Amino acid sequence: MNEQTIRVLNQLNRKFYDGQAKSWQASRQYYWPSWEKFTSFSSLEFTSQLKVADVGCGTGRFAKFICGKYPLAEYHGFDLSPSLLELAQKSVTTRSQTNDANPIDPRRIKFISLDIVEALLNNKALLSEKYDLIVVFGVLHHLPSKILRRRFLTQLAEHLLPKGEIWLTTWQPAKLDQKTPKQLQKSEILATLGLKNDDLEPGDSFVGWKDTKAIRYVHWLDKSEEQELKKLPHLKLAQGWLETSAGERGNQCWLFSRTS
Repeated sequence: MNEQTIRVLNQLNRKFYDGQAKSWQASRQYYWPSWEKFTSFSSLEFTSQLKVADVGCGTGRFAKFICGKYPLAEYHGFDLSPSLLELAQKSVTTRSQTNDANPIDPRRIKFISLDIVEALLNNKALLSEKYDLIVVFGVLHHLPSKILRRRFLTQLAEHLLPKGEIWLTTWQPAKLDQKTPKQLQKSEILATLGLKNDDLEPGDSFVGWKDTKAIRYVHWLDKSEEQELKKLPHLKLAQGWLETSAGERGNQCWLFSRTS
């Protein structure tokens, strides 16, 4: 896949998340069941002052989960959408002002703009610090090109502290009832974007959102690419499972630990 195609697809997703930010937040008021499973499988010492990076943080749900559960955690959330980051900051501020059973300290939470695709294309570091835990929920399948997906995980491994972990989820096709909008076939979407089918890679597709005409790019990992990503240098797959719980059905979950 060439850089022009990659940028077109990345811009499509940026437009989607900026335009649907409030609708997205309204549909994301719950914690994923897999988060508790990741916690139970993890070898990290959660009583200590962990440094956590949430790459593709969206509206900051995981900040409230991890900082409510582990008040000593230092959380940095990264996303490419200004609208999502704004909502995330407001959400955290509101939560810190309530009489919640698990209050959070907003001083330990920071949200930062990051365009993953542009950073990878320009060979720039994704993060400026190293972390005990890097979480990547629902992001990998939005990164255009096999090369960038591999580069992405390879670089995240370099940003882990010793004994650090990556918690990652990616969609599987069986998960979604969010189909391509009926009024737009794939050929029409590509024409609108100025692309051809040959510009895409096997497994590339588009999905819609509720009853809107908004669309975004996704990639379905095949078994071959899955196996390649599970064997990257400095990472060991400690746990892997296909989530079956309501609200998260079909998420492929991987817990990687740093090996050196």
